Amino acid sequence: ADETLEPPLMEAVILSIFSLDSPWHVLAHLLSVEVLQRRQQRITASLLSHVTKHVPSTTVVQALRILLKPSRRHVLGVFLHKAIIRMLFYCDDLAALEARELLQSEWDNDTIHEDVRHVLIMLCLRSVVDNDHSGSAVDWEWKILSGLAASESLNNKTASLLLSVMTEPWVMDMLTKNEEESILFRPPEDPDIVDIRYGFQLATTTTATTSASSMSDMNDASNLFRRDRFYDWAGMLSQSLEASSSSALRRVALRAKWSLSRLYEDPSICTDTQGTLEEIENCILAESSQIDCSSSWIRDIAGLYGQGVDACVQNRLRSYDSGSGGGGGVGDHGYDVDNGESIVGRNGNCVRATPRVWSNVCRTLPVAQRASEFISRLLEEEDCGDLEQRRHFWVALQGMHENSGKSLSYLECFDEESTIECLREQEEEAKTVLAVTSGIRQRIEQKRNMMNGSS
Repeated sequence: ADETLEPPLMEAVILSIFSLDSPWHVLAHLLSVEVLQRRQQRITASLLSHVTKHVPSTTVVQALRILLKPSRRHVLGVFLHKAIIRMLFYCDDLAALEARELLQSEWDNDTIHEDVRHVLIMLCLRSVVDNDHSGSAVDWEWKILSGLAASESLNNKTASLLLSVMTEPWVMDMLTKNEEESILFRPPEDPDIVDIRYGFQLATTTTATTSASSMSDMNDASNLFRRDRFYDWAGMLSQSLEASSSSALRRVALRAKWSLSRLYEDPSICTDTQGTLEEIENCILAESSQIDCSSSWIRDIAGLYGQGVDACVQNRLRSYDSGSGGGGGVGDHGYDVDNGESIVGRNGNCVRATPRVWSNVCRTLPVAQRASEFISRLLEEEDCGDLEQRRHFWVALQGMHENSGKSLSYLECFDEESTIECLREQEEEAKTVLAVTSGIRQRIEQKRNMMNGSS
């Protein structure tokens, strides 16, 4: 006989008990300690999932409570235990309160298997992504997640699981220093993680990218609310990971927090109210001299910095409503290559963003002024510090240049002749270095080719 057929056949036979007049004697037998110890618990899990179709949820919770008692829980396998957690989590309103009490008791039990805890974490994450609006529908889930994020005992594996929902795999790869660390900290990309991350991206992104009037849309308001909660939560994670053995995980958490700033989604934002740009500046200055700091990290967060500055400038430009004056072509319609480009204003009309308008905005907007001062500081400190730190400063400028759009060239620091002269000097020095290194390298390669040919 084919032994592989036994589990599915047994499952089919056991599930047929619900067609009997008195199935509960059989059910009680299958949930006894003796049977749980010797039967495949996958079959028991399948059986329990079908129970809810035939009996009230309150009765199901009572049965699960029996399974979780000390007299039986010691024989629960991980598979069955995870199935019980899922059933309790998705109980209907009639049994929700009792189910949550059981879930809280399981969460507070430090002896349960880590994989079981991770199942509950994933369920909470999916719930806050799908259901968190401005009400209290998911307060219990946020309490679990917030307590976890603030825990001083948060381990790297669990932290990676939490971060993988907010972070694309390429970011995890970029910020892990070596293959060993990547394997250790990055969990497998199972379908649940991918699905929750996709939902997270939808739930924290608004459609109001061009007009602040769209903010009246309830969906956008909800998504910004969720975005703010995840921003705070990622901040808690980054603080808990300060003492982590992996600086890479802390950087992943910081990046997740910064990328959730309102700067990148709220078209009414023209100031750095959450302090995101200031934190990125401090990070670049503090970490550029650290041994474990990679150029890819500096370039990436400098890119976020540039995007944030450009978003604020663009949002300020949109506030120049048609006919409001404002100088330099404001109030004109259409697109004119010589005089400026059209930007959709807050009232839906086209705003003429002439060079004079861009310059005026960048001179008066605090975010643009801050960016100008930061770039000046990077250029001034280029002559200070060690070679690695100076190289990181240029990498930071590269990241800003690639991601700040037209706003960069209109920053006030580039109106100063000293800044232009500094750039010229660095460009000439770079040309000299390039010429010397290229010449030496070519000679070495010619020598090697000649030696290889003669041999």
